[in-house]
Parts: sequence; C-alpha cells; structure tokens
Amino acid sequence: MAQSTALQFDEASLQKDLERYEEIIEAVSSKKKKKQGEKSLLELDKWYQNELPSKIASRNPPSITHKELSTLMKWKLSRGKFRPKLQSLVESNSEENVTASSKKAFSQTKDLKQAINDLTTLNGVGPATASAILAAGAPEVAPFMADEVVQATMGRVEYTLKAYLEYSATMISLARKLNQGKLKEDSDLWTPHTLELAIWCSVQISKLQLNEEFKNKRKKYL
Repeated sequence: MAQSTALQFDEASLQKDLERYEEIIEAVSSKKKKKQGEKSLLELDKWYQNELPSKIASRNPPSITHKELSTLMKWKLSRGKFRPKLQSLVESNSEENVTASSKKAFSQTKDLKQAINDLTTLNGVGPATASAILAAGAPEVAPFMADEVVQATMGRVEYTLKAYLEYSATMISLARKLNQGKLKEDSDLWTPHTLELAIWCSVQISKLQLNEEFKNKRKKYL
C-alpha cells in the first residue's frame, strides 16, 4: 500500500480547507462547460451533498431510485472525468434492480466489499460510482472514490475493488486518528466522507490557486 500523504495533514488545516468547500465547488463549477438546459456542477453538488442523503435516510430500508442513480451519475461525470457511455449504461438499469441492489448494499455497509459488489451488479456502476452511492447514504463508513483524493492519499488511481478497499481503509483509519479524544456527540467528528471532502478541498485550493478575494465574493448555497 502506498504511503498516505494525507497523514501529513493536521486537523486544523483540514478543517480550514473544508470550511471553504462552498467557495471551491463554485470555482470548479465555473470552469465546467454545460449544455443549455443541463444543471451545473454547483446545482448537482448541492443535490448530492444535501438532498440525496436525506432521501436515502427517509426510506426504510434505505435505497436509491433509478432517477437518483441517473442524477448521481451526472454529478459524478460533471465533477470528475467525463465518460459519456456511463450515463446511458446506468439509465439502462430497471427501477426494480436499482432499488433491490441499493437496499442490499445499504444493509451490508459493515462489509464494504460486499456492499460494493452488490452495487456493481448494476450496468455502468463500478467501484467509484458504487462508492458515491454509499458515501451519500453511509458517510460514516464509505468515502467517495474521488480521483484527486485517491491520488493524494494512495499515490495512484486505480478503479478496482481492491484499490477502493485500500483507500477506504486508509480514510477510515485517518478519521479515527483525527477523532481521538472526542466524544460521539461532538459536532466536529470526522467521517471518511467529510475527510474526503476536506482533502479534495486541499487539492483544489492548490490546483486553482484560490485566494481571499474570490472567497469574499462566493455565493452561499449549502
């Protein structure tokens, strides 16, 4: 396993970067081209980070719908590398299969390997997309497999189940270290998903060379 560069980050720096998430996602979204009538990355991210988790949690047992899987893929392709075939592939799944596979996966989040395998039975869903589904519904155990974060923590990007399990184990371990000495009811507890967001922010701040001037002009949407 590659040594994690994220282990060099201190909690104060991670928290400071995470607090800039609104600014950063706006900056990234502004650089993305979109067709007329399509939602921007900013809009899709608001839906993914805020609305989707609530919808998943409101169902008993937790699951996602076909429409949600389609929108999640639009978010993923807009945020990362664009692979046009994936959108049509995920939309080729039936409503029944999406619901059944996601119900099964969310019931087995203590076993991430099995949960990922449950989701990757769906057309167009690989480990990265499966991780996005799990991060939305079970952020306490599953980080999203964002390219920038995987590269920063693992030193390489591989879209395999083995690579995701190594990455998630690293993120879970780091989150636990950051939470040492904290109580379960503390509001600043780290999850693998919030840690993933913080590291993503750290990478983007360096990549985009964001400054205080832009920070003061950002639009709040979360």
